Amino acid sequence: MLIRWTGLGFLAFLIACGAVPAAYYTTQATYRLTGSDNVQLAELAVAVIMLPIAALMWGVGRWLNRDDEERHTVMDQPMEYVAGLFLFLAWLLPCVALGQVTATWLGWVAFFAPLPLTAIGYFVYIMVKGWPEARAEALAKRADSDTPPAPPV
Repeated sequence: MLIRWTGLGFLAFLIACGAVPAAYYTTQATYRLTGSDNVQLAELAVAVIMLPIAALMWGVGRWLNRDDEERHTVMDQPMEYVAGLFLFLAWLLPCVALGQVTATWLGWVAFFAPLPLTAIGYFVYIMVKGWPEARAEALAKRADSDTPPAPPV
């Protein structure tokens, strides 16, 4: 597989490579601080560490691509989109920990439950986004018609 980037898109790979030792040292620090090898707590700590790494990736990408030219890309995508991978890990790791502590099916439910809510939210967003145009179109039709609007009740 050929990995390609344009401009300073290679910084996405450097930040991602820096996330690996950050995750390792976070797990080791969690083990030392708690005095036990609690894997679930270490997974939660790594999930928390992924959030600032995602913010760093997004911020660097937006800063480099602020001219809307999207010159700094990774695999033909703006480099700030790589932050989604870190957000995915920050979402996945607590679900895995929940499945390990309770029942496996509960971890799966926690992982997949937000998907229908996201789909419904996106549908509502699309509907609400179209309201101003529909309202303007209705007002334009009313202005072009010969019949006056109904009086208010």
